[in-house]
Amino acid sequence: MTQVHPVFDPLLGGQLQPEVVTLVYGPPASGKTNFSLMAAAKAAEKGTVIYVDPEGGFSPERFRQIAGKKSDTLSKNILLRRPHTFEEQTKDIENLAAEVEKRNISLVIVDGIAMLYRVEEGRDIKALGRNLAHLLRIARKYQLPVLATNQVYQDPETKRNVPVGGQLLSYWCKVIVELDFIDDIRVATLRKHLHQPEGLSVAYRITQEGVEALGEMQLRSSLKPPFLSTAIRMLKRRK
Repeated sequence: MTQVHPVFDPLLGGQLQPEVVTLVYGPPASGKTNFSLMAAAKAAEKGTVIYVDPEGGFSPERFRQIAGKKSDTLSKNILLRRPHTFEEQTKDIENLAAEVEKRNISLVIVDGIAMLYRVEEGRDIKALGRNLAHLLRIARKYQLPVLATNQVYQDPETKRNVPVGGQLLSYWCKVIVELDFIDDIRVATLRKHLHQPEGLSVAYRITQEGVEALGEMQLRSSLKPPFLSTAIRMLKRRK
């Protein structure tokens, strides 16, 4: 079982699901890399974590803060890959099977899966789809959890944050969590899951050691943006 943090247990059912790709998306500074680092620290206790980092956001110092006293040991179980082009990212993902075959892999992370795709304009969306398809094959074949994070853009009609790649991401990712924030308060909302009820949200703060819980709430699927302001008002009324 690969837990991220108890704060997210109500959303994830206590673990990142094996054999599927979990997508975590949100705007800059919403906590996507922090989420990835917490997952990496937990998974590194059980095996090697392959951390593909197209955005260059992996911070050894932040990892040490989250991992605590075991950081020196756990950091040895992080296999970091930093592609600089979408072609390099694709190669890293295609080489995952070889890495899994020769190591005890506990988790695969791609932190910023669409960043290089987005930078290189004019690229066929199918190329990103092939990356996701390969990740799903790895997850299923080796019964591993795979975590991908993604950037967002605002839908001009609904005014909601939508992951780059849109429906393509929804098709390949069976678990989807949206992150957002106001000031220092973060809210994670479950948008899709195989077993958990959609619309559940947890509020939390990012701390030096990881995160601390503020509460949880159920958001109606019809809730209009900005959903986060409404969620925080709901939380404060319960205090």
